Amino acid sequence: MSSEEYIFLEHTLHQNYIKFDLTEDVASNLFITKDGTVMAFKESYLKDLDKDKINLNILGYRKDDNFIPKNISSEDDLKKVLYCCSKE
Repeated sequence: MSSEEYIFLEHTLHQNYIKFDLTEDVASNLFITKDGTVMAFKESYLKDLDKDKINLNILGYRKDDNFIPKNISSEDDLKKVLYCCSKE
C-alpha cells in the first residue's frame, strides 16, 4: 500500500458484483486482494461524491430510490456503494 490513507470497508465487496470493467485508474484507488475482494479504497477517491444526499437516503429523510444503486454498473455506482460499506 502507498502512504495515502485507505478507508477499510466494514462489509467487503467482491469484484463479481461490479458489472463494468475496472480501468487501471479505478483499480489504483482500490485495495483488492488476489481473490478479487475489495477491502479498502483511497480516501481521496470519494472526494467528489455527494455524501450528504447518501446519508439522507440512508436515514430515510430523502426518498430517491435510484440514488443508492442496487447494481454496480458504473464508477459512480461503485463510489456510492463503497461509501455505504465503509466505516467512515
